[in-house]
Amino acid sequence: MTRGEIEDGVGILHRCDNPTCVRPTHLFAGDQRANMQDAAQKGRLPPKLRRIKGNTHPLTKVREEDLETLRARYAAGEKRKDLAAEYGITYGNLWAICTKKARTS
Repeated sequence: MTRGEIEDGVGILHRCDNPTCVRPTHLFAGDQRANMQDAAQKGRLPPKLRRIKGNTHPLTKVREEDLETLRARYAAGEKRKDLAAEYGITYGNLWAICTKKARTS
């Protein structure tokens, strides 16, 4: 009501996680992926979803289709800190992915 129409495929999420709250400053727009990421970051995922690994996990930052490219760039000697920053992961995660020590599926 205060910000106009809601686009198709977009929901309204709560910053405060109070289902009855309707304060405009506590609400924000997001798709289902954003909703799942928000729930995971706040520790609200059901136990079944907490066990999901790899590409289907809502917090996955490096997609399955990007792994080969990332590993090739790592092997070619691109700066590791730059790659980690680009993908939003730690150096340790980068190393685990590129040396295939991480579970990716």
